[in-house]
Amino acid sequence: LIVPGLAVFLAIILYPFVDAVITSFTDRSMLYPDYKFVAFANYVKVFKDPYFGKTLGTTLLFVLGSTILPYTLGFIWAIDLNQGFKGAEFLRGVTLVNWIIPGTAIGFLWSWIFNGQYGILNSILKALGILETGIPWLGQTNTALLCVIVARTWQMLPWYMAFLLGGLQSVSHDQVEAAHIDGAN
Repeated sequence: LIVPGLAVFLAIILYPFVDAVITSFTDRSMLYPDYKFVAFANYVKVFKDPYFGKTLGTTLLFVLGSTILPYTLGFIWAIDLNQGFKGAEFLRGVTLVNWIIPGTAIGFLWSWIFNGQYGILNSILKALGILETGIPWLGQTNTALLCVIVARTWQMLPWYMAFLLGGLQSVSHDQVEAAHIDGAN
């Protein structure tokens, strides 16, 4: 029974990974069929690149921001929905709606929200008197990454909320009651 799953793992995960590692030690190009072994030359080239440090920092910031923020907000939302207040099921359903929206549509939606000329965010901030002129949110290096993290958080929040809410709801009521009696909060 494990053989089919192992075969899929080897074909879809392990083979491309091993092929990528082997390719990284060659001068292989999509333009030319011939290639030769260059050992660590590609890695030396990457680490000597003046943009490598900034690129790595930006990537780490994106990864941390787009995982920690939706996880934290999803956890808070799951705890709130787990309280069982009136309308909790409706809010859970509304939260899950953006989960079914394709990634391309989400990209267009958020690019419209953050558009510097006619975006809804600038319109709201102008109406509130916070801005006089629009900000090109996605066109500035100091705001673009934050905008992408916000969009990614909005996209992933329902998944984290549903996953964590399922875990919270699987805890038996007796265990929760015993924890309250023992003084846990």
